[in-house]
Amino acid sequence: MEIIAEFKTTIIPDRVVYNGIVKKLLKVDDKFKIRGYKLYLTENDELTKLVIDTPHPNCNPKTGEFCISLNIKGREVNNLTIPVIESLLKTFNLDDCFYQPWRDIYF
Repeated sequence: MEIIAEFKTTIIPDRVVYNGIVKKLLKVDDKFKIRGYKLYLTENDELTKLVIDTPHPNCNPKTGEFCISLNIKGREVNNLTIPVIESLLKTFNLDDCFYQPWRDIYF
């Protein structure tokens, strides 16, 4: 049986990763501000899926499913893993994103 844990919190992306370089985002359009997310869990509270309702480079644009790294997927969700998940949501990781419509980014 799958469990869905819903979190209503605002998360504003604050950094971007590209070519291994981390840069601070100084301004983010409102459409990229995350207003909540859903965690899909096993009966043992292990993370199977993360879904958000706003555009994000690390999400499937059709389903909103966030591309979870293998070191987080399958881990037990608790008070220690929630900040890690929210940190991932605050990061636009352009080195490992769902869709890359560009060749180079200059900043």
